[in-house]
Amino acid sequence: ISMKSGRPELAQRFLQALIEESEDNAVRSFTEDFENVKQNRIEVIKDEMSALARAEKLTREAEIARLEENNNELILKLEQQIDLRIRKARQERENNIIQIKEALEIARAQNIVKPVTWDDMRPERQPVQVTNEIGNNDSNVPLYFRGTELLQAELSLLKTRQDDRPFIAGIADLENEIIKAKNDPRIVSLKARTNDLPHIEKFASLQRQLSLLQEQPDRFENTRFVIVNQPASIPPGPIRSPMLIVAISVVVSGFLALLLALILASVRSGDQQKAEA
Repeated sequence: ISMKSGRPELAQRFLQALIEESEDNAVRSFTEDFENVKQNRIEVIKDEMSALARAEKLTREAEIARLEENNNELILKLEQQIDLRIRKARQERENNIIQIKEALEIARAQNIVKPVTWDDMRPERQPVQVTNEIGNNDSNVPLYFRGTELLQAELSLLKTRQDDRPFIAGIADLENEIIKAKNDPRIVSLKARTNDLPHIEKFASLQRQLSLLQEQPDRFENTRFVIVNQPASIPPGPIRSPMLIVAISVVVSGFLALLLALILASVRSGDQQKAEA
């Protein structure tokens, strides 16, 4: 574009059109860059939230596995205690059956039908007399003193018993502990959780950032190019730079040396011409 053209108005319009096209391109480039940055940031936040969600899910599953492992170990120990007590009670019942059978044979041999005591066994006492000593745990009182009726009834009950659990002290408490371990509320709560995001510490902050980005417009319809003129700031005093002074000195010295060389060359050329003449 030559401003010396014979058609300055056409040149001015063409130059103005170029300026407007440049401004439009600048606005378009800014809008596209903003949209790309916005979308990229949204994707980054979503990816971060997804990664945090996966990590939280893995953490929750690991916590469930840890709690279940601990509870299974506790349940196994409790079941072993229960099984041990049941075996012990069964053994005691079987031993008691053997003792009662022997006592029953002796009671039959002695014709002891009703419970008796040592006093009842004296010749001058009635052979069948129930006293307050029945049920006494004194080891000196023989088991056959209970008489054939009680021994036979007790023997029948022990033989027909199918479960010793109701007669084992503390077994109900152990079974309740097993029920609690199998229905651990912590495990139930973790397994029932359908969304792990609210339990992530950074979730609220990321959600706010995502909401703010999504609320931003994709296009700026009223955006236009603006030229801002910044007036020069005049310092109150001269600015002296040592490096600038050195540079100027070198330049000036070079020019002076060049000027001196030209003068000497001119003088020598004049002298040579005079000598030839």
